[in-house]
Amino acid sequence: MPNATINDVDLYYEIHGDGMPLMLVAGLASDSQSWQTILGHLSRQCLLIAPDNRGAGRTKPQAIEISIRHIADDCVLEFLLQR
Repeated sequence: MPNATINDVDLYYEIHGDGMPLMLVAGLASDSQSWQTILGHLSRQCLLIAPDNRGAGRTKPQAIEISIRHIADDCVLEFLLQR
């Protein structure tokens, strides 16, 4: 799966499905695995973008400042890269 370097973070993300984009953002310090149980259903209707939040999962570095603001900024930039 792809990675994108955003705000000095090597952000891991998964893409599933096709259609209108929907970004699935897990809770603070969670990763894309939080969505595994619903990916199949949602991917029939949407293009899903599921990142591992900074400091979690396969996103590097693990030891980095984490806040909801940082995660939101990462996601906005990641979404723009997908366009």
